[in-house]
Amino acid sequence: MPSSTKNQITIALIGLIGVLLTAVISNVDKLSIVFSGKSTLVTGYSGYKPSGDFATEFKYLFNITGLETTLDSMEQQLISSSRMQDLTQHPEDKDQINAIYDAVSKEMPTVGEIEERFLPIYQKYYTVKEIQELNKFFSTETMQDYVKKAPLVMQDATPIMLQMQSEIANRIAARLRNNQ
Repeated sequence: MPSSTKNQITIALIGLIGVLLTAVISNVDKLSIVFSGKSTLVTGYSGYKPSGDFATEFKYLFNITGLETTLDSMEQQLISSSRMQDLTQHPEDKDQINAIYDAVSKEMPTVGEIEERFLPIYQKYYTVKEIQELNKFFSTETMQDYVKKAPLVMQDATPIMLQMQSEIANRIAARLRNNQ
């Protein structure tokens, strides 16, 4: 595989990982809107039973918000689409491209690993009561409807994100060529 092809794939993979981590951070940060006082939802909730344990409540938050499902879906869509794009552009390097994407798939962080790393941050800024309130909020019918539709929105947004990623990778590659 030519060096320029490896560089393009490396840049694309860096972008892919960046998109996934950005999705985690941006979705988690949006949860703080509940405590801003700018938005109030008055509705009943069902099925949620507070535990009182911060780690348990935090894991439930990742699940009830749909973040776990959305991340898994987005990761699979991005890897699959990026793989197909690279295979289309470089069919002669099929085996190497597939090996790279198989390795990327195996090395992507799990939701459990992300939860583990984010837990201390949440413990720093939220109380167990605040996390319980978020869990109650996301257990409402309105929010569960939102959560169910989020992966569909991500599915439609994936091609746009991939196009943006490709444009950025091309600009970076051009900049690197110009600096040599």
